[in-house]
Order: sequence, then structure tokens, then C-alpha cells
Amino acid sequence: MKPALYFVEHLTLRAWVFNLWPRFFWSRIRKENQVIRCYVIDGSQLSMLLARGSAWIIGIAVEALAFSLVDVQDESGALIGLRILHQDMEEVQQSVMAEPEYQELGRRTPLQDRLPIFLAKSITSAIWTDRSTTWRALLLVQVSAWKTKQMENESVRPFLVLDRRPWINAITKYAHQNGVTIIPVRPAVSLRAILRRRVHPEVINTLRILRYRWRQQGLLSSVQNLVWPKPAAPINDQSSLKEHPGNSTQGPTPMVAVEYYGQLNLNHPELHSNLFFWQTSSMPGRDILLTFAYPADPLDEQKWAELKQHGIGAAVLHPGATTLPHIPVFTHRPVRNQTHLEGVPTAPGGLEQAWLNEQLANYQMLRDYWTHLFDLYGVKVYVTWSKNGGTHCAIADALQSLGGVTAIYQRSYESHSSPETTVGADIVFGFSPAVAEIERRSNSVIQYHVTTGYMGDHRFPLLKSKAQIVRDQLQQQGAKHILCYTDENSGDDSRWHTGHPFMQKNYAFLLEKLMSNPWLGLVIKPKTPQNLRHRLGPVAELLKVAEASGRCHVFEGGPIQGNYPPAAAGLAADVAIHGHLGAGTAGVELALAGIPTLLLDREGWPTSPLYQLGKGQVVFTNWEQLWEACTQHWTTPGGIPGFGDWSSMLDELDPFRDGRAAERMGTYVQWLIEGFQSGLDRESIMADAAERYCAMWGRDKITEVNSARSSPYPDSGIVSGQSAR
Repeated sequence: MKPALYFVEHLTLRAWVFNLWPRFFWSRIRKENQVIRCYVIDGSQLSMLLARGSAWIIGIAVEALAFSLVDVQDESGALIGLRILHQDMEEVQQSVMAEPEYQELGRRTPLQDRLPIFLAKSITSAIWTDRSTTWRALLLVQVSAWKTKQMENESVRPFLVLDRRPWINAITKYAHQNGVTIIPVRPAVSLRAILRRRVHPEVINTLRILRYRWRQQGLLSSVQNLVWPKPAAPINDQSSLKEHPGNSTQGPTPMVAVEYYGQLNLNHPELHSNLFFWQTSSMPGRDILLTFAYPADPLDEQKWAELKQHGIGAAVLHPGATTLPHIPVFTHRPVRNQTHLEGVPTAPGGLEQAWLNEQLANYQMLRDYWTHLFDLYGVKVYVTWSKNGGTHCAIADALQSLGGVTAIYQRSYESHSSPETTVGADIVFGFSPAVAEIERRSNSVIQYHVTTGYMGDHRFPLLKSKAQIVRDQLQQQGAKHILCYTDENSGDDSRWHTGHPFMQKNYAFLLEKLMSNPWLGLVIKPKTPQNLRHRLGPVAELLKVAEASGRCHVFEGGPIQGNYPPAAAGLAADVAIHGHLGAGTAGVELALAGIPTLLLDREGWPTSPLYQLGKGQVVFTNWEQLWEACTQHWTTPGGIPGFGDWSSMLDELDPFRDGRAAERMGTYVQWLIEGFQSGLDRESIMADAAERYCAMWGRDKITEVNSARSSPYPDSGIVSGQSAR
């Protein structure tokens, strides 16, 4: 009789009564498998109570499985959650694309444009809050294997009871390769999911508008706005509302659309801004349209006044994304189950076919929405950083259908290829040519990859005065050596994200060192300062004491993410510490700003190329070693050679390092929009801009990524024509 461990993704009464308990009962009667324990990942209190009581009768313990993402590592010490993103996910993606249902879609459907990339990225969604994603399924496979190995009994077999989801065969194959047996069960009924599938999108859209307008104006005004809606025209500096584009016989002036994501700061170029590239260019504000879609930071009087000051237009895309009752919201009448692609068949039943139909419908609705938006406002260039999902593919296809160009800029340091970061766009602005190679391995399709350098380097000299003020304040309170610390945020649920307890240990170590060493100063730059105290929990009291000492300064401000860049804190310090390697952008910025920068890898990401900088000199795996190195550095005349030194990698990170990266991008975007305003076609405009850029900065600074191939997924059976062309 072989011992077995069971892991249940989501325990429901149905799954227990009809799937699990009968299996356990007959296994015990027939003496087939000795069930050692049944671990539950998620489940209601009622389900757990029933399961524990009835399992006790047959001698089986049922308990909730406690684990943290940061504890689940492989034999090399690599965090498995990160490894799945950069390695395992691609293997499963290819397995899915080889399945008959997926292949049949490619044979029956002339998929065009960027739809193949959209579908491929939909397979590998890594939204950690979504219980139905492939990423979570793969992680649970690895958690099951990891927990089983802790039994130190090689004969124990892990079984994972997983909610049935699309492409379960590929997940089952992956699990088998890792020694885990999948038992698929019917998932719990989701009333919300049923309603979203059954209720027409136009009804959902209407209810959403009513919900937010009711909050702002009251029910009567909300209904009146729905019955007699105002035209959704953009705001600019010349009038309260621009004339509706449809009233113009010549059509709207070609514009550059940029999404707003919590960082305006138009009059503070030293801070993060969603229009950073415009700030360093000579492009007039009237050529810019800023889109507002986040209720967490809506368009208000202050932002409106700032936009009007510079003549920048605004379009509100979500009813909760403005507090101004007189501002119209762009509305689109969504139509479900249609497609631009002629002859696309509706697939027959089955989870996989239903998934494919749903993705085709999503792509269609997204493309229709953005086509309507761009056409209404005369958008010819769309600039964004968002590429992790497939939405940007539908956006790029929508704009291309109108003769426009989509440009994506690199916001984060990327060291590994990943299906999550696959791009399908006309232009990508990246830090260095090395990024183009990573994009190639990620199966991106990019007509022009433009190397600009690190996008935030223009802020470094602008931040020095603020940094000096902070430094002087700390020194006046007795700080002789000053550390800077930057974090990478944390999540409420430690199972799916770097959790708050993990982050609290980082802060607790530094704050305790600060309080026990009166000669130490500390400058903190959290990624999301607005929730720092919440994330710190009990450590927040220690932070309060540290701030009261006058030797601790926290850079705050920013409704979604911080307004101050990492360099603001680093330039006030002697040594900077970035607490993560899986997300190393802050560390890269600090090093490019000329600050001795250390990296702390407590999570475990030894495959990072940043380890080449030297373990014990730049990279450390625990706080004790890092602190010992700092104290040794400070007590050594002239410091430890190579301590915090990134010089061997700076050329690879940014071949320019001249403070002009944003200027280069802004100038490039300006060339594009000027071409459209001159009446040229998109291919000529892009070719001309590339030629001008190469003449100024060198032909090695523009690279074509996979765009000459028929498909970024040659083995999928799907042909995409000329992809991004």
C-alpha cells in the first residue's frame, strides 16, 4: 500500500462529497493507497468542517496548507514562482499550442495581425489574484511536489485536486513531469462569472456608468446623462470642451495618445511622469491626448488645471476616472461574438473551444473599442508601457487599421525572456540592444526596436538638490554613514506574492540597526509609499520611532506608485540597497546614477545575470553578510575595492549614459506625429524616423525583432501573415 498526499486547490462541498471522500473511503477499503494527509489550499469554513469530520471517520487528517511563495524554491535555490514565469510557462504554452483544438483553429481560421500573439499571451496570464490562471495551476503543482519532498519519503505520491480549466491536458503533462498526479474536478459555480457571460456587454457598461455617476451626481443626473449624453470630446486648453471631432469636415488633428497611470508631475521633471518623454522634447502640448481610466486616481480640478496650462488634451475612458461632473466619458457600444476576420467559425463545445471562442470575442471587443476611440479623437500614435497582457495587441491592430502606429517603451529592467512580456507592436523603445535579444527569445514581433538608454537618466542631475537637503538633515542629527533602501512592494497573500511578513523582516533589520547605531542614517524609497505603513504592520511603529530620531527619511507621495524615483533616495546616501533581484529596476537606476549599489537576494534568483557583478561585493543573500560588508567598507581606508561597483555591466544596461534617453524617445515620437500631420502614410513615417535616428545615433541602435518571420510561433500551426507589418 503506497502512501499518498492529497492537495486540494479549492475545497467545495460538491468536490468533497462526490469526488474526494468516496475516493478516500474506497482506497482505505481496498488498501490501494494510504492517504497520509489531505491539504487544502482554499475552502470555506463549512467545507473544511465537513471534510475534517467525515475524514476523521476513516482516519485521514484534513488541514489547511500553510506556505509562502518565497519558501518554494528548487534545488538550485531559485524561487519557483519566478522560474515558472521565465521558463516553465513557455514549455506549457508550446504544449497548449500543439493540442488539436488549438491547431484546428489555426487550420480553419486565417488569423491575421497580432491575434496569434494575443491568443498565446492569453494562455500564460500570470495575474496572481485570478484563481483560474495557468500560472497558479503550475505553482500549485510545484507546491505539491515541494511539500511532498519535505516528507523525506521517496515512496510518497502527491495528488493535486485541481479545478478543471482550459488546457488541463497540458497542465497534467507538466504535473506528471514533476511527479504529481492531477485529479480534475468541476470548479465551484461563480455567479459573477455566469452573469458576465450571460449579460450583454452594453448592459454591463450602462450599469458601470450609473454606479460611478450616481456617486458623483445622484441618481437623477445619472439617468439624464444616459438618456441625453454629452459628446465624449477631449479637453484641451483652448476651451472647456473641444468641438466634437465628428462636427469637423476635415477630421481631427493627428494626436499622440498616452495612458495616465498616477504620475502627472508636468511641472516637476525630476519626478516620475507618464509624459516624461514629452517633457524633454519640443513637442507642443496640443499634440498630446492623455487618457484617464483608473478610478484610484481620477481626473480632478488640479490635474485639469495642470493639463490646460500646457495645452494637453484629456479623454476619460472610465466613469470612475473623473471627479468632474461636467466631463463626458467616452462610451463604446460593445458587440459580442463578432470578428474582423472573415469566416471565423464558432467552435463546438468543450472548455478549450469555449476558451478559444471567448478569447476571439475579447480580442474583437477590445479592437472595436480602441478603433472607435482612436478614430473619434484622431489618434495616430499610441504610447504605453503596458505589455504584460494581450490587450496591447488588440490596441496595436486597432490603430494600424486606421493607419496609425503603436509604440511601447521599456519601463522595467528585464533579464530573462518570458511569454508574459512578449510584445506585438510597431515600435519598442528599449534601454539597450541586449533588450532586443531578450525580446527575440520572448517571441516578440517588433518592426523597430529603438535603443534609447535608461528612460529616467535625465532626472539624476535634477534630483541632486533635493537629495542634498535630505542628506544634510540626517547629518545634522549625527548620521555619519547613510544607507538607502528601495523595496519592490508586497502583497496581502504571501502564497501568491512576496508577502508583507517577508518585507517586514527587511525593514525591521534596517530600522533596528538604525536605532542601535546613532552614527547611521537611513533613506527609504518604497515602490508604493501610500500603503507602506499597512504593509509594515507592527514594524510601522519602529519606523515611526526611527523617523522621530531625525536620522530616517521616507520619500512619500504618489496615488498608485511613488512619485520620487529611486535616485532621489540614492543620491542622499553613501550606499544604496535594493532588496530584490527578480525585479531589479530600482537597483539598475541607482547604479546608473553613480551610487554604490548592493542587491539583496533573499527570495532566491541565482539565474539573474546581476550575479555576475560579484557575490559578496554587489550581490548578497542575507542581511547579516550585507551588513558586515557595509561596516567593513566604512572602516577600510578608501573602502573595499569593487564594493557596490557595477562598472562591468553599465555598457550592457545603457550604451549611452548621457542623460538624454527620454529626449531621444520624445524626439522620435515627435517625428512620428509630425509625419502624420504632414499627411504621410505610416510605413513611410516609420521608415523615415528610423533613418533619421540611425543617422544621429548609429545603425546598431535600431533592430528588427522577428518581424520578417511568418509567425512568432512557427510550430503552432497558426500563420499570421506579416505580423507587425
